Amino acid sequence: MTTPLATYLPQLRDAVASSSRVVLLLDFDGTLAPLVQRPELAALPQPTRAALTALQSSPRVTLAFISGRALADLRSRVGLNAIYAGNHGLEIEGPGLDFHGVDLIQSTEVLRAVSAKLAEKLHAIPGAQVEDKQSSLSVHYRNVDPSLAPRVKQITQSVTASYTNFVVLHEGKLVIEVRPRVDWHKGKAAEWILQQIASPAPLIIAMGDDRTDEDIFRSVPDSISIKVGEGPTSARFRVGDPGEVGRVLELIREAVSCRATV
Repeated sequence: MTTPLATYLPQLRDAVASSSRVVLLLDFDGTLAPLVQRPELAALPQPTRAALTALQSSPRVTLAFISGRALADLRSRVGLNAIYAGNHGLEIEGPGLDFHGVDLIQSTEVLRAVSAKLAEKLHAIPGAQVEDKQSSLSVHYRNVDPSLAPRVKQITQSVTASYTNFVVLHEGKLVIEVRPRVDWHKGKAAEWILQQIASPAPLIIAMGDDRTDEDIFRSVPDSISIKVGEGPTSARFRVGDPGEVGRVLELIREAVSCRATV
């Protein structure tokens, strides 16, 4: 059962203050940054950026941003010295880390063909957008008339039907992800990142708002997992929106500082 995080904040603060190592696994869109009509306009709210910047400076804290965005795009929007996992973890970079270990050569060739066909077929639907992220595609229909959303899904399914040996579809919030058919996801990326972090065993805090973040919650069951927004989840706790995430990050920052001054 998922519990409102508000009822657990004193325990969260104590857990952070007493831990010698804290790892934050953080989604971007809908978690740190509010969802917007045009994905290219998404940005961190200033209070959230301030809290993350302060956390980055602590030697006890490791920040890992795990997103469906392309790695370069994700890094440019956050701009901190941290670990970045783009394309749902298919590419991971950070201090001392460089993971591009999944063989995507054949899949990326297929993705280029699928991207071109989707752009052609969806051109007639106002608001539909195909985002080519090199290692995956996103078909956005956030700006599409709701009556036409089923048509976007139908076209996407039709175009990819001939490539099911190479790509698989995943539905998110008003987006359809076209990903390589490989045994990899955000949860496995989180596991890989945690394996690279030296002992002592850290306190792990994971936050996400979408279906793809559920892979992290399930893969790291001992974490303090936090679902952002409504919907079914395997997370232990829930907050309402990215604004509340910013306040939680500030509480974590205060707890880290409290230990540093003891």
